[in-house]
Amino acid sequence: MSKLAFLNGKYVMLGGKLVVATPPIPSGFKTEWETTEENEVIILPLADNYNSSFDFMVDWGDGTQESYTTYQDVSHGYVEASTYIVEITGTCEGWSMGLDHPNRLNLKKVIHWGEDEGFSVFKYLFRGFMNCTNLESIADGPIQDSGLINFRETFRNCSGLTGSIPENLFANNTQVSMNGFYGTFYNCSGLTGSIPENLFTNNTQVSTNGFYRTFYGCSGLTGSIPKDLFSQNIEVTTGGFRETFRGCLGLSGSIDGSLFWNNTQVSSSAFYLTFNGCSGLTGSIPENLFTNNTQVSTNGFYRTFYGCSGLTGSIPENLFANNTQVSNSGFRETFRGCLGLSGSIDGSLFWNNT
Repeated sequence: MSKLAFLNGKYVMLGGKLVVATPPIPSGFKTEWETTEENEVIILPLADNYNSSFDFMVDWGDGTQESYTTYQDVSHGYVEASTYIVEITGTCEGWSMGLDHPNRLNLKKVIHWGEDEGFSVFKYLFRGFMNCTNLESIADGPIQDSGLINFRETFRNCSGLTGSIPENLFANNTQVSMNGFYGTFYNCSGLTGSIPENLFTNNTQVSTNGFYRTFYGCSGLTGSIPKDLFSQNIEVTTGGFRETFRGCLGLSGSIDGSLFWNNTQVSSSAFYLTFNGCSGLTGSIPENLFTNNTQVSTNGFYRTFYGCSGLTGSIPENLFANNTQVSNSGFRETFRGCLGLSGSIDGSLFWNNT
């Protein structure tokens, strides 16, 4: 037989003979780095936060393998300027580029997030890849999780990222809570394609500032905002959708009326600049868009639709009927720059906002 066939998961038929199958070696966390000069040193951006543990091996991609039990001074010098695939196996729970890591421009790709048997999963990814402007792609998820509580600014300013956001990227991270997706893709202007509908499906504990600036400046994203994008994020509270889609010029289509239907706990600054500058959005504003958001308060609808020049039709008379807690700057510049809105403003529009 020339074909390879598995039998009972333990043996294979090879050339007509039954032989013991060699199981695949579990894969670790793989990244691609590019050095630009001889003897350049790469320092891995490991971080000791949230009691992260370290006991791992690094395959540096040039034939060198080294073991470590600390996050400090994990570095390697490369003789030749070239591209290298670095693989981490074992326990390595904290990774953060921070504001100005010296090798942030050397990182080119995240190839694989690692498997349970080969990599111990992450506990800390705050600003994990921030300012890696030469990062071209990230692997399909899920990102392995060990109690990871937020993805705050994880990919912020990764303007070189291209392609779509993997739909299952955050699927395993069920403990993400406060600041959960604060600025996660902030200024990732190279991302394209639609936002996956199930991107935040399993992240049911997201709370304060949960989606603050999540897609701010992602001008390359296209398509409509999925109606169920936030349907399972029922714990989102203060600052919940502040500037979430600000500057997403490429988003199009109508806003679905059920987009925030399940987010009943959002309060102060809940919809502060949420759609600011989303000039590609079209259609009418749904009358029931904020029906269930009864806790919205200070700065609640400050510039919510500012610059949404593609929106059309009249402003629904009951749009804010249930938002009785709105207070300071509650409707400041809410519709500023909405050149396409038409018709009369109903006298009862702010009737209940006492």
